[in-house]
Amino acid sequence: MTKYIKSLSEIVEKYDIILTDQWGVLHDGIRVYPGVVAALRNIAKPVVVVSNSGKRSVQNIDRMTQIGLDRSLYQQLLTSGEANAQFLTTAAAQAEYGNRCFLISNKGDCSMLEGVPVTVVNTLADASFMLMAGSDAPEKTLEDYRVVLAQAAALGLPAICSNPDFDAVHGAKKNLGPGRLADLYQQLGGNVRRIGKPDPNIFHQAVAMSGITTTKDRVLMIGDSLFHDIAGAHQAGFDTLLVATGLYHQDFTDAGDAAWQKTLDILCQRVDARPDYFCESLCW
Repeated sequence: MTKYIKSLSEIVEKYDIILTDQWGVLHDGIRVYPGVVAALRNIAKPVVVVSNSGKRSVQNIDRMTQIGLDRSLYQQLLTSGEANAQFLTTAAAQAEYGNRCFLISNKGDCSMLEGVPVTVVNTLADASFMLMAGSDAPEKTLEDYRVVLAQAAALGLPAICSNPDFDAVHGAKKNLGPGRLADLYQQLGGNVRRIGKPDPNIFHQAVAMSGITTTKDRVLMIGDSLFHDIAGAHQAGFDTLLVATGLYHQDFTDAGDAAWQKTLDILCQRVDARPDYFCESLCW
């Protein structure tokens, strides 16, 4: 069963490395959640942010700094966009995907491919693969992308999704995440490689970045997604803490404080994943 805790201080001594998601745990895309800065300052252990952002790590560091999360508050930050850029530079990726990319991103942003030996092309016919790094939600819906995805599937174009999140937290809203584009592409017959959570590899890579050698039971992952954060970290062999400030905020708010266990049980049944700990927010 999941254990309810009031703050991270109750369990932090059990762990040598703290991994944490970004959106929905540290901030909502606009502002930092109350208590987060104090929690990060007090952890006094390596903290590695593991994010499914399709952007590069340095872009995320800059963005977090701008909204009030100083670089001194965490040791490292790894995004799925960074992991994808590293992958695309390998000989194996060049052999499998080529170097001509049809890009789906937010407002055509191609900064995640800077320094990567890949050329962005404007038509599917000229592409050797398709990259799903973002979306133009809420201006565009999943159905708006169906035509181009169906055309790509008909061409047999292999695809990479460098942001597997289904939903993106932005303030009080949840927007369409590229993970849903990847699922639709697969339904249409397309072949998709997903880089990022819940793949255990990105969790292991984040642990390696900490520079600490420890056992799996001494690593804690903090997240707001049962599928991407909790199930993924469990596959990697790590303990998990689910917070209610992100994707499921409304579920727990509607249920009320006394019903957190029932609400969590319902959510866990839907995803088939259960956290070791539950906390209303990341706080000390």
